Order: sequence, then C-alpha cells, then structure tokens
Amino acid sequence: MFTYQAYKKALGDVGWLIGGMTLGGMLLSSAVLLMSLMSRPSFRTIRLSATGLAAAWNAVTLLQAAQAGRALQPAELLSVGILTALALALLPFGAAVALTGVAYLAVCAVSLLTGTADALTLLVLGVLLLAMALGSEYGEHIVRERARTEVLQWLASRDSLTGLLNRSAAEQELETWLQTPHAGGCLLLLDLDSFKQVNDCYGHSTGDRALQYTADVLRRLLGPGDLAGRWGGEEFVLLLNGRTAHTAREVTAQLRSELRRSPQAGLPPLTISGGSVCVWEAQAPALRPLMELADRRLYQAKAAGRDCFIWPPEQAPCHGPAPEQACCTAGP
Repeated sequence: MFTYQAYKKALGDVGWLIGGMTLGGMLLSSAVLLMSLMSRPSFRTIRLSATGLAAAWNAVTLLQAAQAGRALQPAELLSVGILTALALALLPFGAAVALTGVAYLAVCAVSLLTGTADALTLLVLGVLLLAMALGSEYGEHIVRERARTEVLQWLASRDSLTGLLNRSAAEQELETWLQTPHAGGCLLLLDLDSFKQVNDCYGHSTGDRALQYTADVLRRLLGPGDLAGRWGGEEFVLLLNGRTAHTAREVTAQLRSELRRSPQAGLPPLTISGGSVCVWEAQAPALRPLMELADRRLYQAKAAGRDCFIWPPEQAPCHGPAPEQACCTAGP
C-alpha cells in the first residue's frame, strides 16, 4: 500500500535524477546558445530546445520542493506561468496547451503529496494559465485575420498579370497625391507601341511576357513616393513624385533604353510612347482633366512616330524659387 513514508523514501532515491536533469539543462542551454550563433540556425530545433529547457527547469523545481516536503514558493509557481508563455509563443497551440496541463497537474500533485495544498492558490494559478491560453488563441486568431485581410486588400489592389497597381487602386493613390498640399512631380500615361502586332505575330503568351517585362522595368525605376500602375491593356500610368523636369526625362530615357534590351529576355524589341502632365495644368487639382490631357499628349507622341514622349511646354511656369524645384507643383 502506498504511504507517505514510502513516498518520502522514493523521493530520497531521485536525488541523482535532479542532479542529472540540472546537468542536462546546462548542456541544453549551451546547445541552444551555440545553435543561435550558427550562420543558418534551425529555428525549429531552437524552439523545441528552449521549451524543453524551461520544462526541465520546472521539473527540477517541483522535484526539489517535493523532496524537501515544503510548499511551493511564489517564484516556483511563477515559473509555471513562464513555461506556459514560452510554450504558447514557440509551440503549436495544441502542444502548448498539453504541456501547460501537464505542468499544472504536476504542481497540484506536489502540493497534495506534501500536504501543503492551498486550494485558492491552485485555483488562481489554473485560472491564470487558462486565461493565458485563451488569450494566446484569440490573439493568434486576430493576427491571422488581420494578415488575411491585408493579403486580400493587396490582391484586390494589384493587377494579376503584372503585379502593379490596378487602375482602381492607382486612381485612389493619385487622388490622394493630388490632395497633398503643394503636390508636385510629373504624371505620365504610357503605351507600348504596336502591341497588337506583338500579340498577332508572336502570340498572346509573348504579349503577356512583354507586359510583365515592362512592369519589371517600371518597378526598378521607381523612387521613394513614386507610383506605377497598369491603366488598362498595354497602357501604364507612372507618377514621378517631386521630380524635376530634368530627372523625369532621365527616367523616361532609362525606360526606353531598358525596353530596347527586351530581345535579351527572349522578347521582340519593345518601344513605348507617353504623355506627361503637371499639376498646375489643371484649373483645380483633379485627376480626370490631368489624365485627359496626358492621353491627348500620348496620342500626339503616337502621331509623331512613336517611341517618344510629349512634355508640357518648356515656357510654362513652374512654381518654386529655383529651376531645380519639382518639375510641376501646385500653386501655393
């Protein structure tokens, strides 16, 4: 029959186990440190090792308390909470809950077998661990839903073929830009030249690759605050935010140069035409009249022989104290 004396004798025989677990914990701590310093650490192994180390620490603490026949101290009870927090952060939720349950049952067993059980303390600890588990699950759910919402919003704003902003999202971004005080820069409407011939002669798959190649070039040319979107078909919109006329022309020259290298990517030679507008060219900072003006200039570029850009008149005033102020800025 199991008696308290037999229980005490059994505990007296596990001193070697406590020592062995302590030594094992020290070795595991060293292993976790070494793995974290590796150039390509295995984070899964580190997570499991860190959780195992915390579990071993709790086991040693409980065995020592049981061997001494004393009540668990607040710091020892706190270590169970630390183990729970670590497990919820590093392990799958089910495994973390299982480990937490085992740790709590071990605390209850030690308290009962040593005759130091405090029902209120055990109840409070159990409620605290349950609240941590539920809070972690709820927090994970919120994070997952937020990430899912952000992904869906990103997908809804992107053109599926090129990955650029789609027309609706580009319009929203441009409207926001126009409402910025003293918005400045160059807004360009671009169109790949003779794109129908690319589809007719090389096939629609090649046409799709040509659009993707153009989008990649535009992305590489974007600077802070710039914007690129697919306006429709083979048309693109490009905002060079705060750029001077000189730098805007440099960007379009790079664009044309990069497109001429398209045969290196297994595509036919590509050229592009565009019309540029400035904010001050509209009576009020509004997107529709600016895009209509850009569209007219785009067709002028097409009529001029393609592979060129039509810019605002050189003599048009640019607000600002120096020529190198933004190419076109809104009035004060």
